[in-house]
Amino acid sequence: MMALNEQSFLGSMGYTVNKNNYTRRKILSNAVILYGKRKVADHINFLIETRKNQVVGKTKYANALKIWQKDLNFISELGSSLDENDNLR
Repeated sequence: MMALNEQSFLGSMGYTVNKNNYTRRKILSNAVILYGKRKVADHINFLIETRKNQVVGKTKYANALKIWQKDLNFISELGSSLDENDNLR
């Protein structure tokens, strides 16, 4: 049986939907620099999909889903200079 991490790489950086937009975006920008846009976007998408697919997840996590979608949009709009780090992985 595979053990799950207690905290994701974004969580360990302080990312949570309970933080304000500025703080979350700063964390996300730093995460993109460290891990690349693809990994960060994939993780946010994972959060969205797993919560949406839970029973009553769309209702229970409605606020978080909105925030994650905004954060996913933010990541996709980040400049190409951050994309260069993706080639290092």
